[in-house]
Amino acid sequence: MEVTQQHRHDAANRLQNSPVGLLDTAAPLLVLRGYCPMCSEAVHELRDEGSLREFGISGLCQTCQDSVFGIDGEGPMETAVDPSTFS
Repeated sequence: MEVTQQHRHDAANRLQNSPVGLLDTAAPLLVLRGYCPMCSEAVHELRDEGSLREFGISGLCQTCQDSVFGIDGEGPMETAVDPSTFS
């Protein structure tokens, strides 16, 4: 899915008011200019709607999303906590 300027604008606004944006004031500017705040690579395409939603929250590119969340729920964020804890 193509990341549009509107997607970048919305993500930058959300990021600016988040704890990350308050700690790293450059992060929203990077997202607004089309770059990932984690790796500084250009963000043009994302895999699917879920990745686009995550971009709207964090501004992360597909590669960084995959490294944090994994593919199909198998990343460190998905497996670090026992799911039964939240039942």
